Amino acid sequence: MLQKSESQAVTDRHRKRYAQLARKWSTRRRAAADAEHNSNQRFESPLPHHSRTSRIASTGIVEYGFWMRKEGYSETTIERYVRLLKELAKHGHLRDPESIKVGLTRTAWSDGTKERACGAYAICARQRKISSSSQLP
Repeated sequence: MLQKSESQAVTDRHRKRYAQLARKWSTRRRAAADAEHNSNQRFESPLPHHSRTSRIASTGIVEYGFWMRKEGYSETTIERYVRLLKELAKHGHLRDPESIKVGLTRTAWSDGTKERACGAYAICARQRKISSSSQLP
């Protein structure tokens, strides 16, 4: 039995690799064709996704960010405060300062983060003209 030369062995490895890639590509093409075929079906997102998005959108956090930009706040401040308000919206109702207080006590945030969140909420309350009987801590 003759031994293969080194160049023949390399060529055989290349052929095997090409065959593997060809199978892989044909599988991807089939998957893409199936996806295109099924694209006529309407995609519906699961309900929790809709409820969370609508809750955040209905709280006016996006408008708050645009208002801060109009007032001249820096981009990093806007991003940080919007992120904090989104988290606060998960723990309480932004229209009710008392629920925000309760929500802040339930978070595992550090004191500095809670102070920053209070500052973000104070600006939000000023923007929405929400008056609270007592100040946030």
